[in-house]
Amino acid sequence: MVAIVKRAGTYTKQSSRWGLALLLLLFLVSPSRAAVDEVKADVSSRTVEVGNTFLYQVTVSGSGNLPTPTVNLPSSFQIVSGPNSNISMQFINGKMSSTRTLTYRLRAMRKGDYTITGPTVTSKGKQITGTSITIEVASNGAAGSTQQSSPGTSSPSTRQQTTPPPASRRAQTLPSMFLEATVSSQSVSFQEPLTLIFTLYYQEDVKTFNVNRLASTEGFWSEQWPVPERPDIRQEYVNGQLYNAADLHRLILFPTKTGELKIGEMDVTIGYRKARRNQRQSLFDSFFSDPFSSSIQYEDLKSDPITIKVAPLPTEGRPANFENVVGDYRIRSSLDTDQVRTNESVTFTVTISGEGNIGFIPTPDISFPSDLEVYEPQVEESHQPSNGVITGSKSFTWLLIPRRPGKQTIPAVSFSYFDPKTKQYRTPKAPAHTLQVQPATGWSGVDTESSDTPSEVETLGTDIRWILQADHGLRRHGPPLQERPLYWLAYLIPVGVAAAGFGLRKRQDKLLSQTGLVRSRKAAKRALEALSAARSLLSKGEIQEGYTGLARGLIGYISDRIGIPVGQLDRQRLLTELGQRNVSESAVRELVAVLDLCDSARFTPQGAEANSLAELIERAQRWIGQVDRSLALERS
Repeated sequence: MVAIVKRAGTYTKQSSRWGLALLLLLFLVSPSRAAVDEVKADVSSRTVEVGNTFLYQVTVSGSGNLPTPTVNLPSSFQIVSGPNSNISMQFINGKMSSTRTLTYRLRAMRKGDYTITGPTVTSKGKQITGTSITIEVASNGAAGSTQQSSPGTSSPSTRQQTTPPPASRRAQTLPSMFLEATVSSQSVSFQEPLTLIFTLYYQEDVKTFNVNRLASTEGFWSEQWPVPERPDIRQEYVNGQLYNAADLHRLILFPTKTGELKIGEMDVTIGYRKARRNQRQSLFDSFFSDPFSSSIQYEDLKSDPITIKVAPLPTEGRPANFENVVGDYRIRSSLDTDQVRTNESVTFTVTISGEGNIGFIPTPDISFPSDLEVYEPQVEESHQPSNGVITGSKSFTWLLIPRRPGKQTIPAVSFSYFDPKTKQYRTPKAPAHTLQVQPATGWSGVDTESSDTPSEVETLGTDIRWILQADHGLRRHGPPLQERPLYWLAYLIPVGVAAAGFGLRKRQDKLLSQTGLVRSRKAAKRALEALSAARSLLSKGEIQEGYTGLARGLIGYISDRIGIPVGQLDRQRLLTELGQRNVSESAVRELVAVLDLCDSARFTPQGAEANSLAELIERAQRWIGQVDRSLALERS
C-alpha cells in the first residue's frame, strides 16, 4: 500500500513539472512576449548574370514568437521558390532566444542595377527596417564565373560550391553529398542508345532539391526516361561509406555525330538539415528536436562532364537501302482487303516495331503498280522508354485506288538496320500482297479508255425539206460583231482566268515543294494550339504535363520557324540561331527564362504550381506574337 502511494505521489509530481513547463512555454512564445532585436538581409551573390538564380535571405532575431518580415522584391527578379520559413529557438541560462529566417531563390530577368529595399517588421508598435541590398545583373556571359556563397557566410547556414569527385578519384575521401553522372557506356556506335543517369548521393537529411541547369547534350538525340515525382531512395556503399542514393534525372541518348561528344554538367541546389551534435539537451529539447533544432542549409552540387566516343558504322556489308537506322526491329505489312472493284479504295499498312530511336525510322520505299493511284502515307508513331531502352512502333498507311481490273501485286517491303548487339546489318522483309480488282458496276464501271471503234453514222431518212434560200430583205443593224468591244472582251476574259489559274497553281506547287516554308507559315498557329492544349491540361489539374506541353510548344515553334529539327536545337544553338535573326536580345532572354521555369517545374517536385503555369502560358503567347512579327519582317 505504501509503494502504491509513493508511485502515485511521484506521478503527481512529474505531472506538475510537465504542466508547469508547458505553461512556461506558452507564456514565452505568446505574441505579447515577442521582442525583435535585429533584422538582417543578405544574398548569395551581389553580381549575377541574366537568367541565373541566387538566394535572398532575411533573418529576424529576438525572443518570443517573432513576426514574419515584410519583403518587397523588384519586378526584375522572379521568385523561383520560397519563401522557405525556418524558426529556431535556444535556451541559455533560462533565457530563450529566437530566430526566424525567410529564404527566397530568385532569378535575374533583366540587365541593370537593382536595389532590394530593407525588410520590415513591427514589434511593440515600432517598425524595424533591415538592410537594403544592391544587385548588379550582367548580360549573359559577362559576369564571369562568380562563385556563389550563401547568405550570411559567418552563420552555420552555409551553402558551399562543391564539385563531386569522378569515379577515378573514388579512392579519396568523399563529401557527405555529391552529384554523379553515369552512362551505360562511354564507347558506342553511331545512333546506338546509351543511358545517362544523374544520381544524388547523400548522408544528410535532404529536404528539397532544385535543378538550376540541366546538362547539355549537343550531338545527341535525347529522350527523357522519367523518374518518379518523389525519387526512389536506396542505399549504396561508395568507397566503403554508406550513402542514400536517389536518381534525379534520366535520359536515353542517341548520338547523331561521330567522334568525341561531350555531356555537360548538371547543376542542382540541395536543401538539407544538419543535426546538432555533442550538445547538452535541456528539458525542452524533446519538443524542438525536429524540425526546429537546426535550420535548412543549401549547397550547390555539380556533376562532372563526360566524354563519349562515337564510332562510325561499318561499311562492310552495308545494304543499299540502309538509312542510318540502329536498333532491333521487325516489319510487317497488311491489306485491309484483298478483293476490290475499280475506283474503290483500299489501305495498305507497313508497321516497323522494336527497340531504338523510333522517330528516325524513314518511310519505306515501295514500287506500287502503275495501275494503282497512290496517296501520301499517314504516319503514326508510338514509343515508351522503359529499363533504359525505347520500345515502340511506327506505322505507314497508304490509300490505294485501282483504276483497272485484274490482279495487282504489291511487292515485298524490305527495311535495313544495324544491330549494335551483334554488330551486323539486318534486312527483314514483309511478304508481297496480291490484290484482285474486279470491274466496277453502274456508272463507275464506264471505261473512259475503251478501245472499241464507234460505228459509222447511218442515214435514217431523207424526209427533211430543203431550206428555202429566198432573200426576204434582211438588213444589218449596227457594226459587225467582230468590231464590237464586247467581242474582243469575251476573248480576253478566258485568257485572264487561265493566267490567274496558272499563277495560282504555280504558287501552290512552289509552297508544296517547300515544306520548310509551309511549316514556317504555320508555326505560330501550331504553337498557339500547343498553348491551348497546355491550358486544357491546367484546367484538368495536370500541372506538370502542362509545363511539358508549354516547353514543347515553344521549341516546336522555333523549329518550324527557322527550319531546324527539334533534335538539333540545344540551348547554345537556339541562342545562336535567334541571335543571327531579327530577334531582340530581350526576347531571347525572355525565352530562356520561360524554358528554365518550365524545366524547374518539370523536374522539381514542389515546382509545379497552377498559378505559375497560367502566367507562363500568357508570357509565352505574348512572346510568340512579338517574335513572329520580327521573323516575318526578316523573311519578307
